[in-house]
Amino acid sequence: MQIRTKITLYFFITAASLMTISFSAIYFITKNKISTNFQDQIIKKAKTRAVYRIKLEDIDNKTLKKLDLHKKDVFKDENISIYDANDTKIYTNNDKYNFNVIFPNIKSILKQIKIEKTFYSSIGELEIVGEIFKDKKKTYVLLVAAKNTYGQKLLNNIRNNLIIIFIIILSALWTFGWIFSKKILVPISILMNQVDRIKLNNISLRLPKNKNNDELSRLTETFNNMLDRLEKSFHIQKSFLANISHELMNPLSVIKTQIEISQLVQRDTEEYKKTLQSIHEDISRLISISEQLILLSKISNNSDKNSFVKNRVDEILFDSKKKFNLKNPSATVKILVSELPNEESQLTIFGNKLLIESCFYNLIENGVKYSNDNTVTIKMYFKNNKIHVAFRNFGEAIEPSEHDKIFVPFYRSEKYMNKKGFGIGLSIVKNIIEIHEATIQINTSSDEYTEFLLIF
Repeated sequence: MQIRTKITLYFFITAASLMTISFSAIYFITKNKISTNFQDQIIKKAKTRAVYRIKLEDIDNKTLKKLDLHKKDVFKDENISIYDANDTKIYTNNDKYNFNVIFPNIKSILKQIKIEKTFYSSIGELEIVGEIFKDKKKTYVLLVAAKNTYGQKLLNNIRNNLIIIFIIILSALWTFGWIFSKKILVPISILMNQVDRIKLNNISLRLPKNKNNDELSRLTETFNNMLDRLEKSFHIQKSFLANISHELMNPLSVIKTQIEISQLVQRDTEEYKKTLQSIHEDISRLISISEQLILLSKISNNSDKNSFVKNRVDEILFDSKKKFNLKNPSATVKILVSELPNEESQLTIFGNKLLIESCFYNLIENGVKYSNDNTVTIKMYFKNNKIHVAFRNFGEAIEPSEHDKIFVPFYRSEKYMNKKGFGIGLSIVKNIIEIHEATIQINTSSDEYTEFLLIF
């Protein structure tokens, strides 16, 4: 079912339900009012006949009955009966309808009227009313029956009119609901058409913003934000593919060229050794790239925190320094610890030790590589209930425009092309930091230092 049909149907059902309740209430309130007015009329008429019969002693039943039958306000099938305290009928204006026949247990009805002072019942269209009448300390029971033909006719007209109005309004509601639902969905249709225009080759297109602060404007904003993320991802992927192709093709081309040259002419053993050594270096470079790519892929695709355990950040930091110094004995790695928390547990975080160690190792390696004095200084401190670890090296600072780019796999600044590396290390760092819900900041001072600040 289409949304337009659903909106119209929900609107129609809701309106129809409310109208049904309202019209039913009108009908039954009117019916009750007509019945109450009719009961008042016939009981007043009965009281008048009781006055004539009881107070005017010279008028007998026969004369009074003739007067009743010749009056113009006689209701259809009207029967007015008067009973004395002994339940004896002393007057009736219509022998056609005998209450003794209508109510086989007439005495119990009369008793009920004496106790409750009032009585009402209906048999088909016939309405029956009973009431107490007192005169000269004597108690009488009035029992009246009649058909409210005028009231029933009026009620039928009201019912028929309500049904006709109900059908007309429902038809109008469905028509207007269908029109209004189309009008409501016009912005969505426009939005769908605009979205359909956005393809991979023009992903930079954005949906026009709606000035109204409604759900559609928020949907447009959400979709545009999603497009921003997608476009950024596509650019990163494009850059990644271009860079990885370059990084892989260069050593492969060199290896191929060296092998081809070696096959062309006969060489001595020493030259073959040099060629093999060069091929070995290129293959080692390819293996190193592959290992880092595999690590990056694992980090990106495996963010399961069920394997996380408690780890001391300072211990992981010292282990990373130790491993780096074993491979790079000429490098200088300084660790300064200050402003430690009062409780040892505040230096503990939940995480994967190997990943955090890899993160620290890459930042140490990066700091040493781009420093002027082959030195990186690490400062660890506790501030605002958070653990801060800052890796600082002195040398040419990273340009602010490149702060986001350096985390893209294989991105390398042109001024650092002479440095050995692949441009994957900081991508690994960023992914590890995000998995551990930490943050990384880059602080630079023009031509002085670069600092990577991790906050756990």
